[in-house]
Amino acid sequence: MFSKYYDDFIQSKKYVLLTVLAIIASYSVYTYCSVNYIIYLSDENALFELSTALFFLISSVILILLFKRTKNIFFILLSILFFVGAGEEISWGQHLLHFTTPNYLNKVNVQHEFNLHNIEVFNTGNFDGSKKTGLHRLLEINFLFRLFCLFYGIIIPFLMMQSKKITDFINYIKMPTPNLSVGVFFMINWIVYKLVLMVLPEGNNIYYYLTASEIFECIDAFIFLCISYAYYRFSFKNG
Repeated sequence: MFSKYYDDFIQSKKYVLLTVLAIIASYSVYTYCSVNYIIYLSDENALFELSTALFFLISSVILILLFKRTKNIFFILLSILFFVGAGEEISWGQHLLHFTTPNYLNKVNVQHEFNLHNIEVFNTGNFDGSKKTGLHRLLEINFLFRLFCLFYGIIIPFLMMQSKKITDFINYIKMPTPNLSVGVFFMINWIVYKLVLMVLPEGNNIYYYLTASEIFECIDAFIFLCISYAYYRFSFKNG
């Protein structure tokens, strides 16, 4: 019912347990940490930002190794995607290496950083601080990333479960596809993220709430790391 690169990692208790624990432990900072520390966690060089970049980078390396082993073009495409995600997450090391943003990029980047996702057309907000509305939101990197999670983790696997023709086509093009149950983790993370924002007390610094966004991105990156490692295990297990 699934592509040849499907690995039943969702049925493995250790993957399920690790993901659930990651979600619980990450969002629990709002319960056990001080307001000032939570605000600090929204910083560029803090735990969740760096962890997100690390998870994407490790996923990228795993997928490069799989590409070398299988010559499957989808692995290199996913590897490039996650490598770019890792670089963008930490502004390609700008906050660690302390280099300045080129003038041409500084003029169009809302946060004046060395990255693409904060360029005004891709950012969630405009230079004047207002939020994007309507069709302008379609180019937001955050929106596109969530759309990718939806299609790759839920819609494609669901369609494969419903249609043997679609499954045969996915197998024919050798597209690695996770189990539909992987999508549950993306959904749970999104639901928990929204619930956390709903129950947080009002009146705090904006960065207090932005930490939840950093956690949300970090958990999604961790899920992709699980998927990448599952492909790796499956590939070597099946020769």
